[in-house]
Amino acid sequence: MSKQRFERGEIVFREGGLSEIVFRVISGEVEIIKELRGRDIALGRVGPGEYFGEMGVIEGRPRSATVKAVSNLEVETIQRDDFLRRVSEDADTAFELMQRLSERLHTLDDAFAASVVVGGRRKTDPPEDEPSEERPAAGSITILADSDAVAAVLPTEGLSPQVLPFFVGRHPVDDEALPPITIDLPLHDGEPHRLAKVHFSVAKTSKGFAIRDFRTELGTRVNEVTLGEHFSRDVTLLQPGANSVVAGGSDSPFRFRIQVDETSPG
Repeated sequence: MSKQRFERGEIVFREGGLSEIVFRVISGEVEIIKELRGRDIALGRVGPGEYFGEMGVIEGRPRSATVKAVSNLEVETIQRDDFLRRVSEDADTAFELMQRLSERLHTLDDAFAASVVVGGRRKTDPPEDEPSEERPAAGSITILADSDAVAAVLPTEGLSPQVLPFFVGRHPVDDEALPPITIDLPLHDGEPHRLAKVHFSVAKTSKGFAIRDFRTELGTRVNEVTLGEHFSRDVTLLQPGANSVVAGGSDSPFRFRIQVDETSPG
């Protein structure tokens, strides 16, 4: 393990490179960038205390995005074997990694298990009479447009889905296969595509309403948190009141406002 410094604007690593080192930010910030048809798309930022590059190292695949310093940056560099040793010895690091892998498994489970609707309910929804130790969040949400691209398909007053999870994605084009689930809000997205066919969902959990990104390449930004393939999480809770959700990169035209109105369980 060692430390390395980068000046503002320097590239830490490039998409397609070998995944041999895990990085942890000590000070400064990095920006995750994905190339899309010759254009660089900024996905989000990673700051002090956070890891980046760890999933490529663990899964043994090339770097799937470019990382650039957006300020003077100091990072800890950790070789693969040292990182795995740290995971085995540090309960907090192990928990974070297990949580990330667990989120990915749940993402796959949700994407496929929710594809069938029985009697108006998704298979992922518990039966009405099924007891649960963790009571789902009470309250309601309203999904509103925050850009012209979304306003074209949403009513002015927004949508208040009664069945969750609620899935957002894009229409398949040309000879593309249909997505593995029913998309509740399909959006038209020309090439180069910002949206995945299954991009994100809004779900109800025991801790509150949440957004889940389906390991998309360009990610989903929820308030100040970025979710997706290149970030440390796939799920984040929505806050009470107004929330900003941007799907497909920080400058994407697919922008939403999600209003969360919470009520106390009866």
